[in-house]
Amino acid sequence: MPWPATLPAIMVQGYSAAHQWNQLVTPMESGPQRRVRLSAHYLISGSGSMVLDKSQVSDLYAVLDAAKDGADWIDGVPLDMGGGAKNHRARITALQIAVVVPRTTWQATVQWETDERIIA
Repeated sequence: MPWPATLPAIMVQGYSAAHQWNQLVTPMESGPQRRVRLSAHYLISGSGSMVLDKSQVSDLYAVLDAAKDGADWIDGVPLDMGGGAKNHRARITALQIAVVVPRTTWQATVQWETDERIIA
């Protein structure tokens, strides 16, 4: 499921993200810790907000319905990861919508996670 071009980028303001490392670390009786890479993918999770009009809110709900309410990955989600908005493979894990101006403007606050690939 692709991200609709009608929706704005997430994370323009209020950037926050947390890396989840893909290593298993085992302490040893002597010497350095043993580190094993679990996979070539790692997840980054974060949260952000978007200001939407009425048609954009319906587009957001349509994308989430097609992605089985966050169970499936969405391609091309524009996230600002510190270097400008870039497209990522992501899923929306939580959504909260608040009215800013009745019947015209809403603020969607989302929690997301991306599936990033380590290129060695």
